[in-house]
Amino acid sequence: MKLTNEHILKKFILKRVKQGQHKISSHEIETDLVTYAKEYWGRLANPSTFSRLWRKLKENGKIMDYKIKPFKKGSEGTWILTKDTSNLQHPQSAQEGV
Repeated sequence: MKLTNEHILKKFILKRVKQGQHKISSHEIETDLVTYAKEYWGRLANPSTFSRLWRKLKENGKIMDYKIKPFKKGSEGTWILTKDTSNLQHPQSAQEGV
């Protein structure tokens, strides 16, 4: 499987969430993600490349298993990532389907 910029962005998000960092700002996409891609994956990309990809992926309000909600932090775009539990069945409902 070829490692794409989208894969790198998703790995970056998962790494942040695992570290307890559930907020992500525009400048982190344009700086931290670019550094992460270069240092961990040897991938060179401009900040605008990752910014465009971030905008595309968050359009539907969800990336992987995380909901993305805007969070007002001054004039900079900031978002909160929360675990999406809408696909999880209630334990009782799951037993009823058995």
